[in-house]
Amino acid sequence: MGAWGVEAYENDTALDWAAGTGADLASIEAALDEVLGTGTDGYLGTDVGCIGVAACEALYDYHNPKPGTLAKILAVFGAKPEVPPKTPDLIAKACRSLDRVMAPNSELAELWSESEADGAAWRESIARLRQRLDGPPVRVDSPVEHTGKHTGETDHMDTLTVSGAQALSELTRLRAEFPSTGAYPFLVGGDDDLERIQEAAEFNEESPEAILADAARVDLAQWTQERRAEAAEDELDEDELAGVWPGENMTKGSTMLHADLLSGKPKAQANIGLVRLNNPWELPAHLKWGGWNECPCPEVHCAFHAMWAKEYGAQITGMSGDVIECLVAKPPRTQEQALRLAWQQYWDCTDIVDQGTESVAALAATLLNSPYWYFWWD
Repeated sequence: MGAWGVEAYENDTALDWAAGTGADLASIEAALDEVLGTGTDGYLGTDVGCIGVAACEALYDYHNPKPGTLAKILAVFGAKPEVPPKTPDLIAKACRSLDRVMAPNSELAELWSESEADGAAWRESIARLRQRLDGPPVRVDSPVEHTGKHTGETDHMDTLTVSGAQALSELTRLRAEFPSTGAYPFLVGGDDDLERIQEAAEFNEESPEAILADAARVDLAQWTQERRAEAAEDELDEDELAGVWPGENMTKGSTMLHADLLSGKPKAQANIGLVRLNNPWELPAHLKWGGWNECPCPEVHCAFHAMWAKEYGAQITGMSGDVIECLVAKPPRTQEQALRLAWQQYWDCTDIVDQGTESVAALAATLLNSPYWYFWWD
């Protein structure tokens, strides 16, 4: 493929495709269809994978208000990019194509995995592209409204109110600035979600520092064993709960706190929280989040997410009144890894299986090669 970098157009195959087709709408769709046409059992070749990733980047670049990589490349060849409609179906197809490129039986993923450092950088690049595609196009004439601080028990948290259509692009920008600002951004959702977070913190008088100290002492193996013992007393059959491996689920899900749950359309307004912290996994401690019904206490959330950050590169990107969303740089790549993670997530959040996938195996199938995680507590 003649690659010299991890980004979509940093290889000869992608450049040749852009120059030869002009990366018009028909070419983009054809490239995505070819990727998806291999199915989950077929073998996805390097060139098809490279062109599929380039097509996804092209789709994003068309709707970027600033000249993107594709526009600059096509200018060299005297071509002017067509601006296709950013339909939900096309975006969904692009996201599924990126998931397929990162899945097993992908030669491109295999080649990048030969280098641990470069492979991690490539997977992160794909995850960033998928996240950008999930967000609606940014409008130049729609400035972000900054509402400033919310005071009270959560006066350590700043909030920004943005249109739902801007939420993901603004979140991405703020995440990129976190290493220099120290203010970690996360989606909160609507005003009702923000109010629930603030109210929940009022009932926990422990300081974030004390919660983090408790988190460092949590023994997750012992905590999990205690949860299993309680479930066994309630006659839970783990063998039945395990279920049968259904094969990889290619529908990976995507960030949703900025959107209406039923329609999938962006909300009129969404809130982004900003908390000063050292590591994203510390967020439940600063929000004093958890400790109701079957939802673990804040220190347990911190312990789990610290472990998953180290093992999977998982970062919390959204917290509402009852939901946590994560982006994952190094998702599990094998059935065994996915099943192990699924059991961890089940004991942390039983509702995602009991009221969701209905078996741990089905949950694992969604976690395999997925850059997105979702937790919900009733």
